[in-house]
Amino acid sequence: MKKIGLNSVTFRQLNVEEIINLVKEVNIKHIEWGTDIHVPNSNRAKEVYALCKKEGILCSSLGSYYRLGTYGKDYEKPFREYLEIAKELKAKTIRIWAYNQSSLDVKRNSDIYLEIINELKDIADIAKKEGISVSFEHHQKTLTDHAHRAIELIEDSGSNNVFMYWQVQVPLTFEENRQALRLFIPYLKRLHICHQTPAGYLALKDLKEDFSKYFAEIDDVDKNLDKDHDLVYLIEFVQDAKVEAFVEDIKVLKDLLDIK
Repeated sequence: MKKIGLNSVTFRQLNVEEIINLVKEVNIKHIEWGTDIHVPNSNRAKEVYALCKKEGILCSSLGSYYRLGTYGKDYEKPFREYLEIAKELKAKTIRIWAYNQSSLDVKRNSDIYLEIINELKDIADIAKKEGISVSFEHHQKTLTDHAHRAIELIEDSGSNNVFMYWQVQVPLTFEENRQALRLFIPYLKRLHICHQTPAGYLALKDLKEDFSKYFAEIDDVDKNLDKDHDLVYLIEFVQDAKVEAFVEDIKVLKDLLDIK
């Protein structure tokens, strides 16, 4: 059965208990907890895990703000802090960001690129020893903003526990977003689902036809997933950050994925 959930950053204004209750209300089981508000440290993560376990909620992933290539030689300390949070939540993947520049601005095999690859190898190895993977946010102005460069980054690391998220990027056309999803299939771990426009977030129902076509690209993959993929479709941001908008978007997502 396809898995759906909520990225907690969708509702930064809600506390952990309110988010868990909201997820229960719409009968879904997965939450990606963000480290900026809801699980800032491992002590809090331990408390959040206990609350989730009590209600039968699973931590889909850790939404960290670890930004590869920005810590100099001191990257291990901040990464291990995120890793401890993930361990307390029993999360199997940590979402990370790839540097602070677009892939168009960083040449492959440049000095900074090679430093980033070495860092990626190291943190992937650290995570692997704990049975955890790392997964890149597919985001503008990072080294994974273009699909081909994202795949290069993963393959250049030589690590088998480095994966990708996919989300619709506003500057790209429908076909460009669909092509990115196709290319990510061998590396796909999570999907962030929302209807983002330059003016803000709108109802998912207004983009339902596009998402139906996106999901068709991975339908066969989703039916025959190995343990490394374990896809989860996560609602991330809704119109006006309203609970009512989230409830409606979940209905649309369930319909798109044929979840009763």
